[in-house]
Amino acid sequence: MGFGVLLEVAMVVLPSPAAAGEPPTGAERPAVGQPFTLPEPIVLAPQVEELALRYREVFRTLASGDRNAAVGRAAALEMEALAADPRNAIEWLSQADAFLLGSYLAARPDCALPLAQFYQRLVLAHALQRRYPLFQRALHVADGLLVRMRLASSSQDERRLTADAYSGFAADLLTIPAPTRAAEMLDLGLELAPEDVDGNVALSILLLRDRRPDDAESRLDRVLKKQPGHREARLRRALMRAGFSADGRAGQELEKLATAGESDWIALVAAQERARRLLATGDYDKSIAFLDRVLERFPADSSLRVTLAFASARSSRRAEAYLAAQSALATKAATGEGARRVFAELPIRLLREQAARAAAAAETRLASLAAALDSVPSFPAPLEPAAPGSAGAPDGAALAPTGLGR
Repeated sequence: MGFGVLLEVAMVVLPSPAAAGEPPTGAERPAVGQPFTLPEPIVLAPQVEELALRYREVFRTLASGDRNAAVGRAAALEMEALAADPRNAIEWLSQADAFLLGSYLAARPDCALPLAQFYQRLVLAHALQRRYPLFQRALHVADGLLVRMRLASSSQDERRLTADAYSGFAADLLTIPAPTRAAEMLDLGLELAPEDVDGNVALSILLLRDRRPDDAESRLDRVLKKQPGHREARLRRALMRAGFSADGRAGQELEKLATAGESDWIALVAAQERARRLLATGDYDKSIAFLDRVLERFPADSSLRVTLAFASARSSRRAEAYLAAQSALATKAATGEGARRVFAELPIRLLREQAARAAAAAETRLASLAAALDSVPSFPAPLEPAAPGSAGAPDGAALAPTGLGR
């Protein structure tokens, strides 16, 4: 099983402490969101206090603007805790940052965005190193922070910003890649900004990959209702339509895209698909006439020339077939392959603008995080030390208050 598959599996369950260090398995995702509160009453393990103090320094590094260093320090801290006590580490880590995050958000709600982006980067850091339990925990915290932003979005600007944050997280998840989880993020964001054309096209691509063609086409219909001339949405909807009809609505749409407007990857893919559908009907003369037209727009595309050679040979135009084949061999620029690659790739390009807006807004809100750090105490005094065998005392070997680094 490849890493991408394992990663999708890792997203569907929260790892139990006993499973720490192993890829999680199961059929259910945890509920999105995290309350960032500790149950009362609770007896806090000394390890939780130490972790909270060290997380606080991580957040100070983040507030200073050094995101890479903050992510690196947090990843190292969490790996250290997990290595020291695989059974209890996930619970301790969650208790430690739950108090801090809850306090910061209560003091300065607008610091949620830089914190959410921090945990998103931590998700990627753990995923790329295949640290499945820590990856899942960071994903759960990032989910919770986005939910807090979502619930607090009372103005149109804040809803738009929260939608951008969801899109940015989706773009990050696609780099791992985790397309199913990215689609969930996009769907949540589009509830806040349904007018986001690029987001809807991106989600339609992911829904089709997930074998949900009706939902994918519905998303494209929304786009075309708002922007009837949106060329990529027109292309993708035409290609979703069933059958190989050369003269139906889908075929006509492909011909329009291939022969009019910009000579870009959209037009080239439309030309390739239109030619393929014409060939499937056996109407080789019509295929040749169409290919002659589009080759004027894409003279460097070898795939169209190969198709022309095939159609000419089937219609007994041997000399034309030979010339087309020789031209295809002489063509060096494989523009058709590049167009196909853009068409088939995960839609990160469609989410870059939203991600950039969220990142810029997070930069301006680091000052709010710094203010929250200054106004919130490091950690509350523990209620009582946990007695051996008590409900709050962890099982197994416990770390000393300063023993995470041993």
